[in-house]
Amino acid sequence: MTAEPTPPADGTECSGQVSRTGRIAAGRTQVQPDGRFYRVPDGTQEACLSAPDGARVVLELQRFTGGAFRTVARAVTAAGTARLTAETQAGAYRYRVVGLSGSGEYTLAFSAR
Repeated sequence: MTAEPTPPADGTECSGQVSRTGRIAAGRTQVQPDGRFYRVPDGTQEACLSAPDGARVVLELQRFTGGAFRTVARAVTAAGTARLTAETQAGAYRYRVVGLSGSGEYTLAFSAR
């Protein structure tokens, strides 16, 4: 599996097939979508997280393997946005949003093809 963080686009909104919002604070973690997981065939997964102003957030893509979720791709916010692209195997996945500093509402958008 390859994880390639990509630089944030110049001020564009995050978009994808699925979009979720949530509130995050330093030291807190949330699982998306809706505290659950989703299944996809092998292929490319892309995600974009728009963080609250002044907050630092880590976005992790996790795959269910052998009874636990393991991180397969990771991106940290830069200029308020975290973006990741990963080539993944078929399976069950989820996104984990981890607050490093600051707090507020975020938007996560993701797609799998």
